[in-house]
Amino acid sequence: MTPAREALFREACAALREKLAAYGTGPERFGLVHADLRAANLLLTPAQEICVVDFDDSGQSWFLYDLASALGFIETAPDLPQLIARWIEGYERIVPLTAEDRAMMCVGIWR
Repeated sequence: MTPAREALFREACAALREKLAAYGTGPERFGLVHADLRAANLLLTPAQEICVVDFDDSGQSWFLYDLASALGFIETAPDLPQLIARWIEGYERIVPLTAEDRAMMCVGIWR
């Protein structure tokens, strides 16, 4: 890593720390997450219900981290914006997202 890249990395980390600290860790946005919600960890039951398995990566984090983990291995898919929109649609069936939540997720994708 060059000194210039290291400086850029440190700057990005500091900006992320600042944004996350401002976003906070209140119970409405931070708690137990699966942290590995990808297709391989979803099973369809005979009743056509989705069952989540493989909780070895679960832990405490921001709830929206599960969106990031769902994008693992498909982050370059051409239909990624549509997949994210569907994920959000499903998420909001349970918990509506605030404007602050939306501002914190997928910044690079929405611009």
